Amino acid sequence: MADKIYDIAIIGGGISGLGVAWQASEQKKSVLLLEKGKIASATSDNSLRIIHGGLRYLQQMNIRRVMDSAKEQADLLDFAPNLIKPLWCVMPLSKFGLKSKIPMFFALIFYSILRVLAGAKFCKTGYIVSSNWIDKNIPIISGEAKHGAFVWRDAIMPSDKKFSHYVADKSKELGAEIMEDSKVESFSKLPNNNYQITFTNNGNTFTIEAKNLVDTAGAWFQDFNKKSIFPQIKWCKAFNVVISKKVLNEYVSTNEKGKKLVKE
Repeated sequence: MADKIYDIAIIGGGISGLGVAWQASEQKKSVLLLEKGKIASATSDNSLRIIHGGLRYLQQMNIRRVMDSAKEQADLLDFAPNLIKPLWCVMPLSKFGLKSKIPMFFALIFYSILRVLAGAKFCKTGYIVSSNWIDKNIPIISGEAKHGAFVWRDAIMPSDKKFSHYVADKSKELGAEIMEDSKVESFSKLPNNNYQITFTNNGNTFTIEAKNLVDTAGAWFQDFNKKSIFPQIKWCKAFNVVISKKVLNEYVSTNEKGKKLVKE
């Protein structure tokens, strides 16, 4: 017999799991999130911290994703201005092709229209600048933008840890239960189509029942594949490589191959 029945149980306390908990709690669902360690201490603590506004999806003509991303970015900038900051980005343009001045100019207009249609407040989202402007204002890439550059506004969270705890606190305020140091030991589907989850916390074992089970364990997803509830997934489309700046600087300063790599 389960100790308690929840609407949604979430495995994994990274930003994805916390986001699900927040959204579900806003919809008045009873939520339990289980994290085997501390929240946002693994993949989410090694994030690039960029809050994309959807511009990059425009080249795929994924209009729905552009609008969703733009709206979410605008909402976060308004909702948590102390945790999400504007980030101006720059991309050197080509002489011809999709990344030349004229196509990017019309892409910017189209993107701005989509942002407004998505419900985001109108703001200056970007502009085309000359090579002289780049040489004067961004000397670090002086000479690299011979055909001008595209400058646009995205957003960034200076501290992924603070942002994750902010989302966790908001979820708790709405009634979500977030349990750290809680390792899921087993789970199974019951005859009533609910899920039974057994986990340990501080040496104690608990069993709960949930109408829905969400796995946001990230790279640890494979730990649950053998349970056969979730489909098999072939990893992976992409990954980030995190390198210590100290180690990289030492490699470049003391290794001839490193110096050659930087020059190239």
